[in-house]
Amino acid sequence: MPRRCRHGSNPFFWRAAADGLLLPVRRGRSVLYRLAEVFAFEGGPPLAGWDAAYRVDLMLPEEVGAQVARGRDWVLDRARSGELPCRRVGSQVRFVPAEVARWQESWA
Repeated sequence: MPRRCRHGSNPFFWRAAADGLLLPVRRGRSVLYRLAEVFAFEGGPPLAGWDAAYRVDLMLPEEVGAQVARGRDWVLDRARSGELPCRRVGSQVRFVPAEVARWQESWA
């Protein structure tokens, strides 16, 4: 989870599980999360047919800014306004690469 979301640590996600925001699946000493639970934690299920696109690691605002030749603040403003689709991990904003590509095509 920390690698995918590029935020938080294992204790961050354990606290979310303790608060009922994530439902862990234990395999021996490992704690895993089902994709449906991860998507719900990040803000909802993927669009129909987009399951594979949502399984990849999420992008940082800086990476999106570099991809569209804009600054981090510009990207975050578009995400806050709802123009640019985003996911939330705690207080951090993250982006699904396929959604960014689709948004970029419609924006250009």
